[in-house]
Amino acid sequence: MKSRQFLAGFGAVGLFVGTTVSASPANALTEWDYCHVGGVYDADMSAGTTYVSSSSYWRVTQHQMTILGTGQDENNLNAQLRHGTNTPIYWAWSRGNIVSDQTYTASVNADVPKSAKPEMYTKAVFDFNGPDPSCYTLITLDGIDQ
Repeated sequence: MKSRQFLAGFGAVGLFVGTTVSASPANALTEWDYCHVGGVYDADMSAGTTYVSSSSYWRVTQHQMTILGTGQDENNLNAQLRHGTNTPIYWAWSRGNIVSDQTYTASVNADVPKSAKPEMYTKAVFDFNGPDPSCYTLITLDGIDQ
């Protein structure tokens, strides 16, 4: 179950359980989401997208991702800032050999029309001996604390 909370100040740093929205004095929002794989495999991924409002656009500045729990260094992360209907893709980032328990920050610097109802999609593929499970997060850029 996802929850959302509003945090005032300079923004939130670290991992959150659920979806979190934080705001800085410069009116930037950082929305967080997480996903989890369980059972035989137990791992988590959190992702946070920072953006500001500019009339009819969202100005997306950065995206942060952290994989936890695998103890491995060959995890994979893929992120896409995309239209609410999945295409077009405004920004994409992909990286292998992701070390568990480290936060990766990618600069986005993209202006996306609000009318596109944009989303930041992030998929993690966790490195385990045997099958490599995956999960994803989906952050809808809406600037609304719900």
